[in-house]
Amino acid sequence: MKFLHVRLFLLLAMFFNLSLLAQTSLITGIALDENQEPAVQANAILYSAQDSSIAKVEVTNFEGLFQFQNMPPGNYWLKVSYVGYQAHLSDVFKFSEGEKLEFGKIELKVAASDLGEVVVTAERPILELKNDKMVFNVENSISATGNNGMDLLRKSPGVLVDNNNNITILGRTGVRIFIDGRPTPLRGADLNAYLESLQSTDIDAIEIITNPGAKYEAEGNAGIINIRLKKEKGLGTNGSLTAGYQVGIYSRYNLGTSLNHRTKKVNLFGNYSLNLGNSQSFDRNNRIQRGAELNHSQEAIKDFVNQNIKVGADFFLSPKSTLGFLVNGNFGTGGNRGRATTEIGDFQQPFAIDSLLISAADRENSQTNMNFNINYQLQLNKDQSFNLDLNYGFFDSEVEEFQPNQYFDPTKTNLFFERNNRTFAPRFIDLYSLRADYNQSFLGGQLGMGLNLSYVSTDNNFEFFNIIDQTDVLDIDRTNQFFYEENINAGYLSFNKNLSKKINMQVGLRMEHTHTDSELIAQKSTDNRQVQRDYVNWFPSASLNYTLDKKNLFQLSFSRRIKRPSYQNLNPFEFKQNELSFRRGNPFLQPQYSNSVQLRHSHNYRINTTIAFAHTTDVMLGQTTAGEGNEEFYTWLNLADQYNYSINVAMPISITRWWSSFSSLTAYHRENKGDFGEGRVIDESVNAFNIYAQQTFKLPKEVSLELSGWYNTPSIYGGNLRIATMWSLNFGMQKVLMNGKATLRLAVNDMFRSTNYAYTTVFGALNMSGSGNHVDSRRFQMNFTYLLGNRQVKKARNRDTGLEDKNSRIGQ
Repeated sequence: MKFLHVRLFLLLAMFFNLSLLAQTSLITGIALDENQEPAVQANAILYSAQDSSIAKVEVTNFEGLFQFQNMPPGNYWLKVSYVGYQAHLSDVFKFSEGEKLEFGKIELKVAASDLGEVVVTAERPILELKNDKMVFNVENSISATGNNGMDLLRKSPGVLVDNNNNITILGRTGVRIFIDGRPTPLRGADLNAYLESLQSTDIDAIEIITNPGAKYEAEGNAGIINIRLKKEKGLGTNGSLTAGYQVGIYSRYNLGTSLNHRTKKVNLFGNYSLNLGNSQSFDRNNRIQRGAELNHSQEAIKDFVNQNIKVGADFFLSPKSTLGFLVNGNFGTGGNRGRATTEIGDFQQPFAIDSLLISAADRENSQTNMNFNINYQLQLNKDQSFNLDLNYGFFDSEVEEFQPNQYFDPTKTNLFFERNNRTFAPRFIDLYSLRADYNQSFLGGQLGMGLNLSYVSTDNNFEFFNIIDQTDVLDIDRTNQFFYEENINAGYLSFNKNLSKKINMQVGLRMEHTHTDSELIAQKSTDNRQVQRDYVNWFPSASLNYTLDKKNLFQLSFSRRIKRPSYQNLNPFEFKQNELSFRRGNPFLQPQYSNSVQLRHSHNYRINTTIAFAHTTDVMLGQTTAGEGNEEFYTWLNLADQYNYSINVAMPISITRWWSSFSSLTAYHRENKGDFGEGRVIDESVNAFNIYAQQTFKLPKEVSLELSGWYNTPSIYGGNLRIATMWSLNFGMQKVLMNGKATLRLAVNDMFRSTNYAYTTVFGALNMSGSGNHVDSRRFQMNFTYLLGNRQVKKARNRDTGLEDKNSRIGQ
């Protein structure tokens, strides 16, 4: 197995280095308007002189630069078009292998009348670098076939997903997840379930925003990941139908449909997806504490049915104003069947078993999440706009679990005693928000300002029953109700200006006033608790963009961020996972704050490098601690300090016309420091890196092949949980059918079933190590998509509503 790890590492390293060696031919130019300013997002179209067919399409960047790479030798002519300007047409020119041809500055002339905008369909690069984010275009990735949202995040540059689906960016925790520019209301297991319910056929691109500006909510100290769902693009009706099948040990199925209808006055749109199936996992751990040793092994089988629906309408009241309505819904049901054996004895060599605990956990759960949005948008002119969002959302869930526990002698022949119990935990969360944003030109730049008012109310009920003589008896010592209310009022100012043709700067300041009130009402009134907080925070941000020359762009940025506890992590309920393992929240858990500095460089739009440093205080982390006896508790604590240094290199490169490559490497150094008393000290550091590499080959007859893989070195999760190496290798192929109306994609994920995990941790009296795997990770996947109607219908608006950040804090 170790040799296989080495081979995979060398294979990925070869992918990574091969991109560096690729040599390209190049055609470049700079499009300018009548004021010698860059013509941003102008169309640059290269035509074959033989038959005037389109050979390649590019779009100019913020400097007006366009580039055509790896064009084959031949005779061409160039057309550059920009809205409101006459198209520029070049003479026919001859282009040779390996040549670097520069058109220089192309000044466009104002059109006497509106010639209309040239619209050309082109294949997007897999990675786009923009001023404030990296965009990972996953729509055309073959190996994404049948993958869900969580799988695709693992492939994104600078993003790491561990075996428990915890997400980090550039080695930093505290990531905010947005969907279509709106923060999702979910956290923890609820967020994982939602991301797993999103299918690859629903996802267009993943945007990675490591240093968000003042306009964004300050929540999320590691930055924002925005998952952009597919939309449709003249007037008319179009849609799509998708069906998929996966098989490993168990089968899974997914279905999806979308519909978009647009007229001059209204755009109606909607989509629906269904995802159902089963999965299996296995986990084992060894725990030594207070002179006892416990060997625990567990196998679990999970079934799930997830549905997502989105319905909306945009009414075009005038050429300048739009009124929109949007409804999002997520509905899930499922079950979990777990069976476990725990060997219990004194810590000695050799290990001698005193007793066996045979336990089970049969869980049924359901959840409903709905969000409603009203949006008004007014575009007075190109420099002045106003946006208003009104939102309401709710999240309801129920979890019912039966836990039988039987203690036997080491031979499992004599039953000592048994304890059986049942729990019922309904949860109700309501979220309200209002957001207003205004932008206008000011002092030669762009001034932005806005406010965001939000209110959240949660009601968590937990009922614990002991089963005595087959009768459920309420245990008042473990039955509670937890209420939590939160009100956040925020305002921001931002200013963006071009200081010269080469320098752009943006500064911002956000203020947030937070008031919270949490109350635990126990069945025993003596256990009641109430915690109130009221605080004001200021969050500055700034960025400076510098264009050194045509091939080198730099960006330096700074931001201060906050991560607040999820509503569930504040809940002091004691949830029983099994007879010897418990989870409980911490009502005194403090928010964590981070200051981060980032330098980004792009060379020739091929090699994109990001160097970052972040210092986080009061880091919230989940930590397993030893109880007074043989039990363990997983709870939430504040770590004093975390220091994180990182570098990411991402390279999307076309090696030949038929071979393209994408590689991403993230290396980081992290330090965690904290002292919790009683010998519970955390003083850890780690040097780690992860690689993702993808090679795509275009064959004749519209067939494509793709080989991709990722490799994570040992790292730290939370305070001091050390995670061992993980890796995976995937293969896929695609065939375009029916004159481009249909696509068939086949893939095999985790070909070597290598996504096993192992971990160790020492904290006070607790010494624990373990390992496990997702038994069903190697899967054959097949997806078929058929497009309906006019494929050029303009897409529905992507807009964020302002409610998403509250949604993202709903936790399991």
